Amino acid sequence: MLGDQIDRRRRELGLSQRELAQKSGLSPQYISYLISGKRGQRLSVTAATGLAKALRVSKKFLQGESTYVDSPSEKSVTGAS
Repeated sequence: MLGDQIDRRRRELGLSQRELAQKSGLSPQYISYLISGKRGQRLSVTAATGLAKALRVSKKFLQGESTYVDSPSEKSVTGAS
């Protein structure tokens, strides 16, 4: 479920829901709705882009098409190439 993926990754990064909202450019209420499942499973391109960047994951991860973190920003943070 999308909300579970977002919440799990948020916790891995040590972010509060408010911090995730700030980093993603989304409202804290929207983040809460996503995590609780009240918002559904579909994200706008803008929301997906903001969340992917804030969570340092690919958009495919958010779509459930990938089970690992593979965004370029994560690679640059960890030093992987």
